[in-house]
Amino acid sequence: TELKAPLSKLSLLIADQEATNQLVGQYAAQAAAQNHGDATAARAGANTALSRVQADMQTARIFQMDVSVVDLHVQKLAAQLNRVTAAAELDQVSGGLMVQDKVLQDAMTQTLPEKALTISLKEQVIRAYSHGQQVFWSYVTTGRPGLETDSGSFKVYWKVSPWTMHSPWPKGSPYWYPDSKVRMVMCFNGGDGIHDASWRSRYGPGTNGPHYDPTGEDTGTHGCVNVPYSNMVWLWNWTPTGTAVIVY
Repeated sequence: TELKAPLSKLSLLIADQEATNQLVGQYAAQAAAQNHGDATAARAGANTALSRVQADMQTARIFQMDVSVVDLHVQKLAAQLNRVTAAAELDQVSGGLMVQDKVLQDAMTQTLPEKALTISLKEQVIRAYSHGQQVFWSYVTTGRPGLETDSGSFKVYWKVSPWTMHSPWPKGSPYWYPDSKVRMVMCFNGGDGIHDASWRSRYGPGTNGPHYDPTGEDTGTHGCVNVPYSNMVWLWNWTPTGTAVIVY
């Protein structure tokens, strides 16, 4: 599935003001029913709604969506959240934030691919998305210093199981490695692939650099993305050839 940019700004997807106000009222009423007029609970609910829409905006930006209109509304609502104290006012803020999140999620459903993978080099995390909604995540290990995994937009162009990795570097090179068998690999950028790694027991932040691993693999990869076996099984079964891969 091709990654495609939205054809219009999110403002074109926002309903007329009257309908929007009605929806805010509905969500505010739901919030009030949950907190029973307790201001502390109402504020906690509003903060949760704010965190949710901010997380969805971050996801949308990864897919290069224009979230400027929603972001403007969210900033105004966040400012209100800092000012108001009464439960009823906080419920209105919650309602507004939930409406903006609905607008954003509707736009993501319409414009984002059915399936996509993202890989955060900073977090050392791979995430699977369906129309912009996260359905799975796993810690990973990416390329070591000097052989960093490339950032950019790619596609899974080949899946093979099993596979033997052969070192492109000769013996004597600090990067040489012996033939290494993997159960599953999904290639997305030249020789770089997403695959299991039986020789590694630790994944996640910091594992792309020097670290302690009792199995002996104490640094990052040669550019591939290593995934724990059980999580790789899930990704393998879920991901068809052609799936978008965004590394950032």
